[in-house]
Amino acid sequence: MAESTSSLRSGGRLLIAEFDSPAQARSFDDRDPAVALRELTQRLRVGMIVAESVVVTDAMVLDGAYFLALGPSGVLRDLGLSTVQLPLLITGRAISLAQALEDRRADPEHLWASAGFVPSRRWHPPESVIRVWDEWIDAEERGLLRYEQQEISSSTVMRFGDLPTLSASGKACAARLRRTVKRSVAENMLRLSVLTHEERAVLRDWWSDAYMRLIAENARADWLSFRGSHASRPEERQGAVMLALPERLKTWAEMATPAAVAEARGCTTALRKRLVEHPRQSSVRSLAYVAMAQAPRPRRRNVVIASSVRVLVAAILIVFALPFLPWLASDGPFAWIVFAIVAATTIPYGAMRDIALLMVREPHAVLVLHRENSAATEGGQR
Repeated sequence: MAESTSSLRSGGRLLIAEFDSPAQARSFDDRDPAVALRELTQRLRVGMIVAESVVVTDAMVLDGAYFLALGPSGVLRDLGLSTVQLPLLITGRAISLAQALEDRRADPEHLWASAGFVPSRRWHPPESVIRVWDEWIDAEERGLLRYEQQEISSSTVMRFGDLPTLSASGKACAARLRRTVKRSVAENMLRLSVLTHEERAVLRDWWSDAYMRLIAENARADWLSFRGSHASRPEERQGAVMLALPERLKTWAEMATPAAVAEARGCTTALRKRLVEHPRQSSVRSLAYVAMAQAPRPRRRNVVIASSVRVLVAAILIVFALPFLPWLASDGPFAWIVFAIVAATTIPYGAMRDIALLMVREPHAVLVLHRENSAATEGGQR
């Protein structure tokens, strides 16, 4: 895995792929809402441990099933944070979150993912949704979260990964999607296509990956995907640093109490800065190790070294206790019994366990850290 000590472009910003508004909607499809909420909360918790700010678009908040279900107070509660610590940075084309909502409702062709991709002209939002919209807008206006207007450029570049295996119709649809930079247009194109459900889903993920990377780069944010490895990532050709997040961090984020999550965020500030300055796999593991401990602990590297020394010392003692060595030579079984007792009582089982757990690689979630000299991508529309 590539490593670099060059400065990162993001400065601690992170965009999570699974918070795209259609992805949020799919998380709730045919599932217990409580399960979907728990899963997405887990991912947001991981994001706030890895980065100082989690970047979300105005569409993710205004049209995201997760953010509409919880509202700002619910998100704060599940993250264990006070009313002045919401680590969200909202980005959008409009000058404010309120204006972004007005623009979307005024567009008759805008598709609302949280309402089943119904266009604005045919959707009348219920009072419950309007109330949560007001809560998010109020939170932004009171400074409980930040809003940043996107810089729009006339040139928009989307970097796609390699195409999956497709039929002739699928390839033709992919060619049209390559020229599309607006979410509603791409979704309509897929919904009206003659493709199978499976091909439509594959192309939607392929296009969405490129689109979300476009937003991340435009917001100068790093990129996190919980879907693991893809067939080909454009970042691999752009010199970005790609790191794997430990699976245990995800499990911990789901099971931890809100208070433990808040404590973990507080005691990993220095390690988040270290990850930005030294984007290496060891930095990610150290960050995860301390976060899961819920309190300041020795660094992962120090634990690995200390545990390795204990194992080495134990091995030396066992070797010197071998019965066939001259100083312990014996014709009877007594020497072997002594050797077995020495071995059983000397082996540092805890140290061996620590080494095994800390050195295992678990590439189930991929963190992409963009270096300052990576090619910048501009634009982004909804």
